[in-house]
Amino acid sequence: MLKAYMVHEGNPHTDGCIFVFAQTRNQARYVGSGALASWGYGEYEATHAIRKPSFDQYGAGDSPYIIESNDGLPAGVAFFSETA
Repeated sequence: MLKAYMVHEGNPHTDGCIFVFAQTRNQARYVGSGALASWGYGEYEATHAIRKPSFDQYGAGDSPYIIESNDGLPAGVAFFSETA
């Protein structure tokens, strides 16, 4: 079962973050660091993954994957906010 993680490098409120569904925290960091590389970040050692268990129910499949916007979640579910 995939678990939900907020993955970021630096401050997620000012530097941004992505949402990763993965089996473990380190797997989320690894997958997330690859995606963050396109933002100019991506150092595995500096990447943080914070569990978001309330979003576990939205994970699908067995392979880790990344969500970069609310469009990747069901209608009415929001992880990212422009005001928070």
